[in-house]
Amino acid sequence: MRLVRYAYDEKEAIGVLEGETISELDVDGDGEIPPIVAAARGSADVETTGVEINTEDVTLRAPIERPGKIICLGLNYRDHAEEGGNEVPEEPLLFSKATSAVNDPNGPVVHPADIEQLDYEAEIAIIIGKAGHRIDATDAFDHVAGYTAFNDVTARDVQYGFSQYFRGKSFDTFAPMGPAMATADDFDPTDREIRALVNGDVRQESSTEQMIFDVPTTVESVSQTMTLYPGDVIATGTPPGVGVHRDPPLLLEPGDEVTIEVQGIGALQNQIVEES
Repeated sequence: MRLVRYAYDEKEAIGVLEGETISELDVDGDGEIPPIVAAARGSADVETTGVEINTEDVTLRAPIERPGKIICLGLNYRDHAEEGGNEVPEEPLLFSKATSAVNDPNGPVVHPADIEQLDYEAEIAIIIGKAGHRIDATDAFDHVAGYTAFNDVTARDVQYGFSQYFRGKSFDTFAPMGPAMATADDFDPTDREIRALVNGDVRQESSTEQMIFDVPTTVESVSQTMTLYPGDVIATGTPPGVGVHRDPPLLLEPGDEVTIEVQGIGALQNQIVEES
């Protein structure tokens, strides 16, 4: 099942997406659990309101409006590590991204005026459904609400200009996600096609089967350090083909359109715009 968060008629709602039709759900979060996560956790019992609407008549929102945290994996595809001249990590390489960077699946990505090397990273992200600390890999799927497409937009000149990644990853609008959350009860993340296109040209094309650290290993690793809560997002890393490592580099400019596709979830489509 694919769940979406969307806006129409000056309100926001959660619905089930089938084709181009959204069936509105009667669901609310409790203040601690985002509504879309509550819908996923109670997917067998959630009822529709009877309202159906076409995707063309709504504005799709990021599945999680403001995650408690966004944790990212670096170098989680062997060939991506190698294209940058990096050693393949022996355990998950973690960094974070500011939650204020969250962007809608079709929202504009702002190209900061003082940034020269803006890049894309196609990823699949885990959305946590149940809190846990020191989660065993064998129990990891019990803590997952679902999965979404994610673009880890990055200012490379800032990323490489400091000893850590946080600043170059955290500009406003640098975390588009969506367009839907595929619920964990009927979505297998182990072999999903993932692609990035810029102005229709394929830049990244791979499968989640190529990930070094799979979903259970990732959830176990992250939760050894920090408690995971419902609505937390874990972006699982990007395959090879990022712009900065191409010869010559192919970086993003205002006017470019970036599409991130994940099989079974859908596509992000974000226009790069100048900072006003």
